[in-house]
Amino acid sequence: MKKIVTLLVIFILVFEGYSQESKTTQKNNLAPFYQFEIAIPLVGNPNRNEEISEEITDRSWFIPDGISSKFGYGIQHNKWIATSIHSGIDWKATYKLVAIPVYGNLRLSAGIGNGYRITAQAGFGRGFALGRGNLNGNYTRVSLGFETDEDFIFFVEGSSYNFKLKNENSIGLISLGVALRTF
Repeated sequence: MKKIVTLLVIFILVFEGYSQESKTTQKNNLAPFYQFEIAIPLVGNPNRNEEISEEITDRSWFIPDGISSKFGYGIQHNKWIATSIHSGIDWKATYKLVAIPVYGNLRLSAGIGNGYRITAQAGFGRGFALGRGNLNGNYTRVSLGFETDEDFIFFVEGSSYNFKLKNENSIGLISLGVALRTF
């Protein structure tokens, strides 16, 4: 794992140096960026269609199950392809789990017109549970989103911590969120 993180850091630093050189020569469109995102993990509603009172019935398909926040730094080329390194914090209420992912991320953003883009991201790294001894494992993430011309991304994300907790081999999250990129 240390080799993967080291390679990602070297990759980003090389692109950062190349990007700084390109700003003076204007031969390519590499640009560094920061990305902040916040998401709400969802879980199926176990009380769907149950009567709360005579007049109220709970019809929600999904209910919030925590909160996630991540921050990253990376390099992008023409807003089309980007690589970055991220970290953050995830809280999954069902499992009483607070975890910190550290991962590399690859983003592809296809333009669909008028400055809008469809964005796909994939990340892989390591996840560390807080307050659970040395509980850690692989972390994977995929997301699909819609990017506006102001660099807001609205996305659906699936992520997984590959460590054993409460007789389950991995802990998965499906989240809705928003991200902001700055340059």
